Formats: sequence, structure tokens, C-alpha cells
Amino acid sequence: MIKLNISRYRELLAKTKSSTKKGKDYFNDPTVLELLSFKASVETQVFYNHKNKYFALIQTYLGGIINPNVFRGEFITMVNEDLNESQKLLDNLEELSTFWVDLELDDFSSLFGKMHETCLYAFEFEYEDDAMPEDKFRDSILKIFTQMQSYENLRVQNLAMNSESTQSNLNFAEILLTLTGLLVLSQILLNMNHT
Repeated sequence: MIKLNISRYRELLAKTKSSTKKGKDYFNDPTVLELLSFKASVETQVFYNHKNKYFALIQTYLGGIINPNVFRGEFITMVNEDLNESQKLLDNLEELSTFWVDLELDDFSSLFGKMHETCLYAFEFEYEDDAMPEDKFRDSILKIFTQMQSYENLRVQNLAMNSESTQSNLNFAEILLTLTGLLVLSQILLNMNHT
């Protein structure tokens, strides 16, 4: 987890506002791409921070408690609310300066994007001839959700292993400090006995 570089963000905002580039040239500008990456990091972190709400909604749908239309509508609404929250954060530099982002969320972001796209497609083309059949929609949601759960389980295991490794390193450091302290203490005692 890192804090965002607010001074760089300000600089990017100023540069993109004063840019005269249009169309493809605008989006090929490295400054614009860096700014978009900045925004995407904040959005992904907000989505990830609310993952338990998303997971609960998905489980409610897959458990048959709510129908597909309600699920899609709720999911899209939650995404829009989180996008609004992200934009408010990006607009409030003081609050943004205390916001932490995890740069290791690429897989989560990709899976979350697939879930959102699946819901949007099914929602937008619900009454069209090429509408996604409900069983295919459910299978897609289940597959993506299973991948999201696997990702999260792996992430938790890695964090636990890193935590255990850190704890082992701390324990080793404590032992070294204790031994060093004992050596220093014994040296002091030896010096006192010789005087």
C-alpha cells in the first residue's frame, strides 16, 4: 500500500488542462495516460474497499434470493456510486493525500471489470434479439465470481505468509537484540569487576 503523490497529481492535472491536443493525440499523450492511471488506481481501490458488499450481492443472486434484473440493477448502481466516490476523492486533494492504494490489484481490477461489463451488456440488451440468455448470464457471473474468490483467497494467504515472515524476522531481531544486550551487559559487568 502506498500514498499517492499529490504534487505529481496536481502537476498532471495542470498539464492536461492546458493541453491543446485533441482526439487520439490527447489519449496518446503520456501525461494523460499517467493521469488516467492515477484515476484508475483510486477507482480500483474504492471498488476493492467495498468488495464485501459486492461479494454479498453476488452471493445473494447466485443463491437465488434475488432475480437477475434486480442483481444487475443493484450491481450497476453500486459501481456508479463507487465511481462518484472516487471522483469526489480525486477532487478533494486534502482527502486524497491520506488515501492509500494497493498497486497489486490488477487481477482484481480485471475480474471486476469483466463482472461489470457482463452486467452492463445483459442490462442494456435485455429486450433485444441478441440478449444474453439468463442461464449464460448466471454461468458467466458464477465463473467470474469463482475467479474473484480464488484471487482473494490467494491474496489473503500471501498476506498471511508475509505477515508470518515479518513476524519471524521480528522474532529473530528481538533475539539478536536480546543477545546483543546480554553481551553488552556482560561486558559492563566484566569491566566493573576489573575496576
